[in-house]
Amino acid sequence: MQRFPRSLLGLALALELALVSGCASGPTAEEKAMDDIRDTTVIPNLGSYDDQVQTDAVQRMLGVLDSAPEVGKNLLVATLRDPVTDERTKMVCAWLLSTVDDRRALPALMEFLGQGADATDDLVREAVVSYGASVIPSVSAVLEGGNDLARLTAAEILTDLEIREGFDALADRLPREPQARVRFMILCGLSSDRSSTSTEALELALLDEDSENREQAWNTLAKRFKVPPSLSFDSTGTGVRRAFQVAAYHQWRKSQ
Repeated sequence: MQRFPRSLLGLALALELALVSGCASGPTAEEKAMDDIRDTTVIPNLGSYDDQVQTDAVQRMLGVLDSAPEVGKNLLVATLRDPVTDERTKMVCAWLLSTVDDRRALPALMEFLGQGADATDDLVREAVVSYGASVIPSVSAVLEGGNDLARLTAAEILTDLEIREGFDALADRLPREPQARVRFMILCGLSSDRSSTSTEALELALLDEDSENREQAWNTLAKRFKVPPSLSFDSTGTGVRRAFQVAAYHQWRKSQ
């Protein structure tokens, strides 16, 4: 078995000293500590494509965060800032920081979210959600200006947060969202919110260009308001037929 130059905790302690040192040689000491970290396999293994290897590395880092939280957090933050470390490893480091509510991970997480990297969106989503309402402005900005995959993940995050401001951001984006898949995710989010803002957005979606989106909106509204069987909606019908059915629905709603 390969012998490491020092233990993980020893490396973390060395890094801690480098980070808190106020002497003029601080940056050089930090760079030296990072060289030591690169010589071990724990940090690189956080980004391993071997599930078992990655799991073992994550468990070791969770142990450091439990036994020496400040040391572990500073180690992870330094790795995030290391230009040599690959993005997959940095993503896991950011997730680990989110488990201890360290907000220094947020810039990296928002960068990953904005990139819309398909291989990382599940872990990034989980990490971002853990910070709660404070991330809504940043996530909403990605929903507005990110690429297709980034907007999809942003819609999932706003849905998972289950917070009023998040649902409002989804409703605001829906009529301007060009991708049917993203609109569908937005509709799924709005289906769990019973506010008038979400209801109005769902009603507008009855006229969506995509039949699956129209069906999703109708199924939610029919269940929410217990629409009588006499009122039907054919999501695949002609435009004229659907317009007639939507008008009948609105007339019924006004009578309630």
